[in-house]
Amino acid sequence: MLMEILQTLKFLFKKECLDFTDGWSMTRAEMRKERMQVADGLLSRLLSGDGDRQILTDKLLSVFDDESGELEDDGGNGGE
Repeated sequence: MLMEILQTLKFLFKKECLDFTDGWSMTRAEMRKERMQVADGLLSRLLSGDGDRQILTDKLLSVFDDESGELEDDGGNGGE
């Protein structure tokens, strides 16, 4: 009986220590911040004339389209 309990405890502690996904989730605010940084970079490249304007415009519109879709999914409250 004691050996079974020790094996169970050993298994539980191993599982707890080997959690590779702990702390990997992003909050909605972090995702939104990252998306806005991408949008800022695309916008600055578009205004500076660096690269193909049509491709940059399409990417920028895609970022803003994703943002508006997320707001509709959240009911307009920003997810918080």
